[in-house]
Amino acid sequence: MKPGEVRISQICEVSQIGSEKQRYLQTGVSHQTDNWTSARWLTIPVDADGNPAIGTVSVYPIVISGIVNIALLALAFAYFSANGRRTIGKKLLGLRVQSVDGKNPGLGTEFRREILKFSPYLLFIAADFAFSLFPVFPTEDFDALLRMSRDGYTLLDSGAAMFDIVLGIAALIWWFLPLIFWRGQTFYDRICACKVVKS
Repeated sequence: MKPGEVRISQICEVSQIGSEKQRYLQTGVSHQTDNWTSARWLTIPVDADGNPAIGTVSVYPIVISGIVNIALLALAFAYFSANGRRTIGKKLLGLRVQSVDGKNPGLGTEFRREILKFSPYLLFIAADFAFSLFPVFPTEDFDALLRMSRDGYTLLDSGAAMFDIVLGIAALIWWFLPLIFWRGQTFYDRICACKVVKS
């Protein structure tokens, strides 16, 4: 450890609906100066005994659970927006979704609109799944991984985090750019021939 560095280690348990609980060792080094704090983290899957389980943790249940959760959320929002109904947020703001011809969209159109609204999340899930198919770390030796973490090897070196940053910027453009130049439609509204109007 260098002067001013602090090692932080913890076991985290992550669970999602429809998947088993997964355990991870998260260890990192935090370095604080007068003006800023930096940290490097290494997250490694572990088994029930706390032993490294690199390459043994399946991402399929997490991916399926994420897709199912988004689909259920989109269906709930679609149900509360279809046929002239409004979600709580739209009701509080006095907004309503209509088709461009002035009619109230049905459940199918609203579901398509909501899936398109959440499509950046689906892209994140797909990207994380794609990167999980390739080894993130060049070795499975636990001590070597800890040394690489200490010496500054991060996920940015693998390209996965950089890809997530690009997707994050694209998601912000997808959600917020139409609000800056508001004309009653977001990108997904235009695709579904809908618009948001004051009611």
